[in-house]
Amino acid sequence: MFKKILYVVSEKQEEKQMVKELARAHNSDVLLSAMLAIGCGHEVSTEGATRRRVLREDHERKSWHDLYRLEEEFKADGIRASVMAREGDVDDIQAVAHNTGSDLIILSSSSLAGDNYRLPDEFIPSLPCPIIITNAA
Repeated sequence: MFKKILYVVSEKQEEKQMVKELARAHNSDVLLSAMLAIGCGHEVSTEGATRRRVLREDHERKSWHDLYRLEEEFKADGIRASVMAREGDVDDIQAVAHNTGSDLIILSSSSLAGDNYRLPDEFIPSLPCPIIITNAA
């Protein structure tokens, strides 16, 4: 039923297990994705441009490292997986899902923290596939 699952990764072990179980049950490919927020949440107005750039690069490097580690974990469990990171936020998920031909999106509610845990009004109707929003509490 779900040939390709777009998983916007989180650190929750229960969530990773759920994604793995869904992938096994449907013989799905999993696209492990990180949305790199443009501001990264690390910026402080008193910091200089160089410091902000370094923090952003560190965040991006860590995201890639985490994605590749997770890809190896999925593959070790016999699940086909690939990685992608994209600069943007939750609004960009619909374009990623559409461009990758995803059949299901799995998103942690913690990914919505920057938007006060709300999705834009036009978000759900414009999705090309179903979405599961997990509780990251």
